[in-house]
Amino acid sequence: IDPALSYAAREEALQSRYGFECDCSLCMFSRQHLQHLPVPPPRNSVEIQTMERELRKFVFGDGTNQIPTVPEIFERLPTTLYPLLHEIYLPTISEIFSNASHDGPYDQALSVGRTLLALYLVIYPPQYPQIGESPPPVLCSVISDSCARLTYH
Repeated sequence: IDPALSYAAREEALQSRYGFECDCSLCMFSRQHLQHLPVPPPRNSVEIQTMERELRKFVFGDGTNQIPTVPEIFERLPTTLYPLLHEIYLPTISEIFSNASHDGPYDQALSVGRTLLALYLVIYPPQYPQIGESPPPVLCSVISDSCARLTYH
C-alpha cells in the first residue's frame, strides 16, 4: 500500500483485501494523531510557508545531515507540522511542483521540490519497494544545498 495514501484509504484497502488492520509506524501514528487533521492553510498564506520552512528544517536543517528514521521521525515530528500530513496536501504540492518544474516559475519548482522531498522522506519508509532505497543523508544535504544555490543564480 502506498504510504502517501490517506490513512482511511490505506485502512480500507488492507481491511477489504486482506482482512487486517496495519500496525506499521505510519498507520499507528495516523490512528493516534491524524484522524481529525485540520485542512492545511491556503497555499500563499504565511502559515503554510512557515510550516513548509519548518518541515524542511526538520528534515534537512539540523546540521548533522542525519535524516530521522521511521518510527523516530513520527516521535520527533512537531505537532505544528501535522496539517502537512492531511490527505489533500501531498497531491496539491505535487501538482504545483509538476506544473512549476515544466512551465516555471523555476524558483518556485526548486522551493516546492525541496518541501516535497522533505515530505517524502517523512512519509516513505527507507527502502520502500516502489521507490527503492531512500536517498542517503549526504545526498539529501547536497540536494538541499544545490536547491539553495540555484535559487540565487
